[in-house]
Amino acid sequence: PLSWHPVNVGETLLIGNSHSISAYDLTTGRSPWPVGDEGSAVLYPTQPDPRALVPLHPVSGIPRYTMTVHEGRLYARMGVPIVRRARHELRVHSEVVCRDLGHGEGKLVGKVDVEELGNEESVWSFCGSPIVESGRVYVALQQSVPAAQVNVACLSAETGRPLWNRKICNVLLDVNAVENVLGNHLLTLGNHRLY
Repeated sequence: PLSWHPVNVGETLLIGNSHSISAYDLTTGRSPWPVGDEGSAVLYPTQPDPRALVPLHPVSGIPRYTMTVHEGRLYARMGVPIVRRARHELRVHSEVVCRDLGHGEGKLVGKVDVEELGNEESVWSFCGSPIVESGRVYVALQQSVPAAQVNVACLSAETGRPLWNRKICNVLLDVNAVENVLGNHLLTLGNHRLY
């Protein structure tokens, strides 16, 4: 199944997965910008993230790696694409990153850790790449602890600061859920509404 959904910006092809984003010149197949050792095409992360841990419990489902480009910026959800955590899984980290493609040669201009949107008692995960419009970044989240719930959060595109975070629905879970479920919850915009 198609898990990777690359994007093309001008003469640059970008592809991401759970732990990295790479950029390639469409003509040469090489990195369009001098990144890392020996011209590596990896834009993100420039150093391995110590929080990029493998889940403790089994996973099922199909991962989907998507990204959004808006006004010269690339937005991506990073981390294992778990949309429903196993009952005792607490080790999965996710974040939304923003890279400047227009003027910054792919440099990092912003990052929001999912922990910034919750509290000590809740366990949240970003559930897909965000959508961007009018200076706002919209992204789906799912909470596993203390109760399963899906939310949509709105962040400032300039600062990454949360503007609002709204509950959409509760999710029924099998009380014996021993597997993490992979997937992607994507949002879309139309007629001045968020779907």
